Amino acid sequence: MPVLELTFKFTFVNIHSLDIIEGVYFFLATVFLNYLDKKYTSGKIHNLNREHTIDNNNCFD
Repeated sequence: MPVLELTFKFTFVNIHSLDIIEGVYFFLATVFLNYLDKKYTSGKIHNLNREHTIDNNNCFD
């Protein structure tokens, strides 16, 4: 029984740490993409997305 408990704890810790690593990578990727967007297109992509969401909000109003 202790072996099962140990393997359960080990797999739980692995899954949890993988989630954290995945979240960190996702955060870094979004920051990096925002940086590239501002550097090369001076925020045009971000502005287009913002206008699109504003249009969608107006449609729903």
